[in-house]
Amino acid sequence: MKNILRKYINIKLAFAMVFSFFSLSLSAQEFSPLTTFSYNIDPSIGYEFRFEIEQDAGETDIYSSTISTTIGSFNFSSYYIGEIIGEGFGLIGGGTYSGQFNLIVDVLNVDNATLEIVSSDNDDVLGAMSISNNPSGGVTIYSVNTYDDGNTTTAGNVQDIFFFDNAGFAVGDICSFTCTSSILSELDPNGTPNEFTDEVFLNHEFEPNISLSLSNNVSGQPTNISFNIYQNPAQVDIASIELNLAGHFDIAQWSGGGVQSGSFVGSGNGSFGGGFASGDYDLYVDQVTATTATVDAINNNLEVIASFLLVNNQGGGATITSNSPGDNNVLTAGNTNFFTLYNFINPDTTVLQWGYSTTSDCGVAFGLSEGGDQYSLQTPNDFSPELTVEFSNNDCNEDADITFTISQDAGETDMSSSMISFTGDSLDFSSLETGDIVGTASGFYAGGEDFSLTLFVGDIMVPTGITVNAVNDEGIQSQSFNIENTATGFTITTQSPGDNNQTTAGNSTTVTLTSMFTNPDEGEYAYSGSFYSDSQDLFTFNGSYTVVCPCDDVEVSESVILCAGETLTIGDNTYSEAGDYINTYPLASGCDSIVTTSLSFSEVSTPTISGEINVTENSAHDYTGGGVAAESTLQWGVVNGEINSGQGTSIASITWGDGPSTGTVWLLVTDENGCKPDTAFLNVTISETVGILENNLLGVNVYPNPFKEFTTVEFNNPNNDTYRISLLDARGRTVMNTSTQSNQLVIKKQNLQEGIYFLEIDGKNKSRQIVVIQ
Repeated sequence: MKNILRKYINIKLAFAMVFSFFSLSLSAQEFSPLTTFSYNIDPSIGYEFRFEIEQDAGETDIYSSTISTTIGSFNFSSYYIGEIIGEGFGLIGGGTYSGQFNLIVDVLNVDNATLEIVSSDNDDVLGAMSISNNPSGGVTIYSVNTYDDGNTTTAGNVQDIFFFDNAGFAVGDICSFTCTSSILSELDPNGTPNEFTDEVFLNHEFEPNISLSLSNNVSGQPTNISFNIYQNPAQVDIASIELNLAGHFDIAQWSGGGVQSGSFVGSGNGSFGGGFASGDYDLYVDQVTATTATVDAINNNLEVIASFLLVNNQGGGATITSNSPGDNNVLTAGNTNFFTLYNFINPDTTVLQWGYSTTSDCGVAFGLSEGGDQYSLQTPNDFSPELTVEFSNNDCNEDADITFTISQDAGETDMSSSMISFTGDSLDFSSLETGDIVGTASGFYAGGEDFSLTLFVGDIMVPTGITVNAVNDEGIQSQSFNIENTATGFTITTQSPGDNNQTTAGNSTTVTLTSMFTNPDEGEYAYSGSFYSDSQDLFTFNGSYTVVCPCDDVEVSESVILCAGETLTIGDNTYSEAGDYINTYPLASGCDSIVTTSLSFSEVSTPTISGEINVTENSAHDYTGGGVAAESTLQWGVVNGEINSGQGTSIASITWGDGPSTGTVWLLVTDENGCKPDTAFLNVTISETVGILENNLLGVNVYPNPFKEFTTVEFNNPNNDTYRISLLDARGRTVMNTSTQSNQLVIKKQNLQEGIYFLEIDGKNKSRQIVVIQ
């Protein structure tokens, strides 16, 4: 490793990961530096390798340190001179220097590099370190203290250093790797080093998701139980799963027997072992006891692709455990597994409590303990019918049909009677006669028996109400109900016929009433339902409906002019081509706002610059901008010269600076719509009035220019002289500063903003160029 102090003679601190320069007088000195390592995987920033070396006050100064790993490598082929590949924070010499620093590539080879350690505060070079790839695998990071501070005792220091993702130190599909630090003291630089070895565990994500569902949610009844196991890509593979459930499996009814000989107890689809096996499979019992069953997952080729154990626990509940077969890797590409088991008996409670625990291939646990989640169950005596109400329209004072649906889930207590009450307005029975059709009814009963009925007027009780008879296609009356007006609206009441039991297998009835109801004035009106069960349990329901008066739509037209490449977003729509577009927006009044947008694009061409390109120093010349549309705004700019007049017009007068050198005049045009084409440039050669060209850097070439991602700078440097290369923004602020002995440098855009920059090359010869970042 080269001597950094010889190159930077004004540097007072030599920062080489060893920073102990403060003098103490102690009769005995300890040397026990502490090293810690970490390796972070963050999807937003990539990989980050980090280590920290710490010393207590009074210990012997560090002479050198070596950090090594068992696996991994740096990607030197992607580096470039001047690139920042890491940073850190150091407390140096008990406080002589304290702050943040960057790790910058200074010397680059095929399998190693030397990094400058540069202060983030003032760009001072504090020291250096070398990094290299080991022939047998892994990397080595080495540094040595090149500064003699006249003592061998530190007042305490700490250095926290980490390499960015662009350093390329990736370790692959593993759980952990070994790191070693070997540190020598100033008192014994050739002796036995202080060594420390630690295993670094990678923080791979491991959060599998497991959900549960039942085909029957009635407590105490048999059901099919299904599980959906899902993992995102790049998570650690699942090594084992344990599911804990309230309830139990009806194992006593099962028999064993191996592949397709034992009881068929379920099926599934998905993958096992991070993709070790995948596809459809059936579940058969292999071995069975009074309380346990081993179940095999068998694919279409009659192969056992996985097995798991079902146990009915002695204290209640059930457990399902499974171990994934090895697949010779740690990370999954993403997997999902959905399977269903038959003959599960729900617990006799209102909820099924369940949980799970999983272990990854790296030994990480993740789960949801039993009782941590619940699946709601219904008791056989549950009584909670559902009511929905709809109107054919909600316009004030307009005729409307009323549709309402009453339904019950399987296992609920039968309904004996119902009453639905509406507020807002009464019904008009005056024009009705016996036998008139006033609506329809449809639905199902007994868990699946469909029906379709026509509603006829039976008895008429003008003006208070009517009796409605429900008749099937064969003319048989199956049921009737009453509709009566009240002081605030009307009610619908019905009595259910007896069926010699108190439990329903599931039912639903949808009724539509026509030609009787007129919406009231604008406002919000209430409705409610009162339902009694066969055991006289009461269930009530409350709702409301809104009536609005019609209104007129609002139509609006607008014109929009965009610059080339821009888009216009209106609501959920994005437009990139010229044309007329119509978008509709609902208003609170119930009407729409209709907006017609005429979209066009400004056509702006790149301007041109004409004028003298070979001038003498301190001479004045006029430059004319061409291709500029009327009403445009012009902005002239010049490098190595001065604008005398014409700023904002199409002709600018420029006096050029000293020669021999080069200069540039540029023109930026903004049209009346604020659109800007590419900036026009004209390069000018400035000659001396008298004399011989001296100290002139010839042959500078920047390509591409303008650039979007990176550009290459080439210049004549046959003797490998040292040149300082700087990049300044339009306000003269330095945004990049580096040095090289080569004749070529690559500049990357990275975090630089779009705009005009000045490239300065300073050394034995000098040059100043304009570069443009798009």
